[in-house]
Amino acid sequence: MYETLVAYGFTGSYRTVSEWSLSQEDDRRFERLEHPPGEAQVDFGTMEVVKDSDIVDVSCLIIPL
Repeated sequence: MYETLVAYGFTGSYRTVSEWSLSQEDDRRFERLEHPPGEAQVDFGTMEVVKDSDIVDVSCLIIPL
């Protein structure tokens, strides 16, 4: 996962990614999505982010490239 993030310009450390991965609940699974050219899958929902030192929920739309 870390190498893929770096390829997309992620500037954080390996430790950040590994700690995040370990902190996720055991029943969550992550899978790379593959799509034929011209097709895409989108997902939307909410996620927690840190804004002005507070944890807040934000709406998000994810479109994998």
